[in-house]
Amino acid sequence: MVNFARPDYLGSLDEFKNRYVAPITNGQCIDSSEADLRLARHRAFVLTRELRPLVLRRDQQYLFKQLPPKKEYVLMCKLTDAQAQLYREFLKHGVPTRGDSDQVDVLGGYHIALAISNHPDVICETYKKLEKEEHNGACRKSKRHGVLDIFGIEDGGNDFDPYNSGPSHVATRSSTSETFLLAKSHGLRDIDADINANEVEDGESALPITVKLGSTAVPKPKRTPAARCHRLKFARHFMEDYVPNQLESSGKMMILMELLSVCQSVGDRVIIFSQSIPTLDSIGAAISKHNRHQRRHAKRFSFLRIDGSTTQSDRFRQIAQFNDLAEDVDLIMISTKAGGEGINLCAGNRVIIFDVCWNPCNDAQSMCRSYRFGQTKPVFVYRFVTVGTMEKKVYDLQIRKEGVAKRIVDEKTTERKFMSSELQKVF
Repeated sequence: MVNFARPDYLGSLDEFKNRYVAPITNGQCIDSSEADLRLARHRAFVLTRELRPLVLRRDQQYLFKQLPPKKEYVLMCKLTDAQAQLYREFLKHGVPTRGDSDQVDVLGGYHIALAISNHPDVICETYKKLEKEEHNGACRKSKRHGVLDIFGIEDGGNDFDPYNSGPSHVATRSSTSETFLLAKSHGLRDIDADINANEVEDGESALPITVKLGSTAVPKPKRTPAARCHRLKFARHFMEDYVPNQLESSGKMMILMELLSVCQSVGDRVIIFSQSIPTLDSIGAAISKHNRHQRRHAKRFSFLRIDGSTTQSDRFRQIAQFNDLAEDVDLIMISTKAGGEGINLCAGNRVIIFDVCWNPCNDAQSMCRSYRFGQTKPVFVYRFVTVGTMEKKVYDLQIRKEGVAKRIVDEKTTERKFMSSELQKVF
């Protein structure tokens, strides 16, 4: 943006990386040397001074006095045994590569890992669909071979190139409170209380996370021409004994259902965001199954859904229905790209970000569907992150980059929270 407003003001891209990006990045870790820290502080000071005449920044802090309070929580979810088994199979045999090269497709791999973290059903249903396409010969003819396509995720035009930029070029977003919740989510009945737990169980790092950005350490799986369009072959053996449509197969899903029950009991409407269409399908299936097993006069969940296939008229109708407090609606499910911007959902004050988006600006926009002018109740945001997986690593990178942004643009003091080795590892 600076180069657009004032060409070459900060030099060429290579000069900018050498002069600012590399030294500032090297000084952001707990294990950075004293020399790296001194150089990072000096370059950050120089960059802040150079940007001051060009950048005028006004964030939402100026609106806080006119809005109700907002609390943001990060709920650390465990992998179930089924998820852990499938995730290990993915690390051994399913990490995708770029075309015919040996370079790891980090973005594609992330969305596969994310699908496993959300619910094994997402992988299994997508696997069955791809098997059917491959059997019918549609796989070779279709262009929908990419990971983003098979999981119903639109390409947001992200210009992040992990092979050239390294981990420091991931955009950022963090939270004000972080906690680890057990799968049964005990204690959620006191839903408005602050969460102060800081401990993470030993299981967080149980799974191997060793592949570095841009590395070729992952052995390239042998692919037949037909298999190139089928990225989920690693799940074949897992599916032989897997029983689908089980709430207990996903740590996130168990916590979600507990959270929905509590929100319903206190009379708050919920907005659920996910970037994956199959994930929304799984959430909808879990809610529908819950409703079917409720007693005759028990309260059931009434929900709406907006995704990329929703027509404009249905979209407006569902938004109006959700915002009408006279309507019997408990929650609305929205795909991040289809409904994360430009709509008003002030009737809901409980926002659930079910998965960490690669571009955290999408998650920030999603939160603002509820936390905006017109909101009269305190807003609670719950971000689900699965520990011991790539999702947690991407979230850590986001926190780190937000620290850089605060220091350079907002001139705020930030803490160093991660080791350099932790930030280099993604899988």
